[in-house]
Amino acid sequence: MSEHLNEALSAYLDGELDEAARAAAENHLAACAECRTALEGLHGLVRRAQTLDDRPPEHDLWAGIAERIGEPGTADVIPLAPRRRRFTFSVPQLAAAAVALMVVSGGTAVLLTRGGPSRPGAGATSGAPARVTAVALPAQRAIDSYDAAIGELQQTLTARRGQLDTATVRVLEQSLRVIDLAIAQARAALTQDPNNQYLNSHLQRALDRKLDVLRRAATLPAVS
Repeated sequence: MSEHLNEALSAYLDGELDEAARAAAENHLAACAECRTALEGLHGLVRRAQTLDDRPPEHDLWAGIAERIGEPGTADVIPLAPRRRRFTFSVPQLAAAAVALMVVSGGTAVLLTRGGPSRPGAGATSGAPARVTAVALPAQRAIDSYDAAIGELQQTLTARRGQLDTATVRVLEQSLRVIDLAIAQARAALTQDPNNQYLNSHLQRALDRKLDVLRRAATLPAVS
């Protein structure tokens, strides 16, 4: 096998390969350090995701997000009965959830947070009830608004790229790559489980994180 395992890596970890394909994958892994590293990373994501509790978000985040992107304070709501069960995601879904969790925790935006402007609307959901029995799923109009706002801010960042410190630009680009990966993987997982509260919540927060990073980047001082 001259190519990397790519999608076959997830199937290998899930035990979905037949005997011949599994033997071929193991032979490839024995000779390919890059695929072994990727497999170890997937193992770590699975272990971390399996420790997460299955619970709805403490607050409905949609009202604050809609306010920040200029949408009316309404959204299509799909009622979901409270459930207590352990998810049985495939590896791609677990990876999406784990990566999204790491992104929205804020660890990739430390440089931007230091000395950056306060985030507008941070207290928009402070009065929300602690218990939620329905989740507001992002409607297409909201996704379009996110994409439009993100596109404008990315144009601003591109225009200012030469004015910013090169180390700051590297951190920005790395943060945005991680966020984009989380968004793409969460969306892919949601095509298989569109009513999943956990994934919908983290998709919303990852989109909001990208807006926040770009907004902060647009206000960074130019290098003198």
